[in-house]
Amino acid sequence: MIKVDNDKTVLHKSEQDLSLEKPKFYKRFYDATAEYRKITDRTKEELELKQIVQGNDILISVLTEQAKYKRIWQIVAASLIISVIAILFISSRLYMDRENQIEKLAKAKITTQKVETLKKQSVKSKTELKYVQSELANSNAELKSTQDDLKNSKSEVENLQSRLADTNQRLKAFQNRNTEAVKRLNERLQKLSD
Repeated sequence: MIKVDNDKTVLHKSEQDLSLEKPKFYKRFYDATAEYRKITDRTKEELELKQIVQGNDILISVLTEQAKYKRIWQIVAASLIISVIAILFISSRLYMDRENQIEKLAKAKITTQKVETLKKQSVKSKTELKYVQSELANSNAELKSTQDDLKNSKSEVENLQSRLADTNQRLKAFQNRNTEAVKRLNERLQKLSD
């Protein structure tokens, strides 16, 4: 009987051990599953964060490039405005010089007419004739000088006009490139937003 009791005790102990191992096994399995879920969730969150950061980096680079092109455009526009103002100032200055030269030319013509009148009246005296001739020579030299100045200012105006036309062409080319760059940036933004 002792043997039967012993067998029953051993059997009962082994059943208790098995019943204790089941919850431990399930608990270990549950813990492993929970740990796997945590790692998976953490990985998913990291991937989502990486995608958000990459999207933000691209958006920031696009915005930075837009700001850079905008600043370049502002600098070019400001320099062109300054150039136009300078050209207008130079043109007005040349125009005023031209007006002064026209006045000098008119004075020279008047002087020439006076000389001719004096020539008609100076038949009486040779001294008066020499005086009038010297005045005429001075007037002619002044007239030639004035005509040369007019020619020079005309060539300067033409030079400025050609430079202005060249500047306008460069501005148009820059505007076209800037428009294309903005289109590309908008297309990138559209692709990124899709």
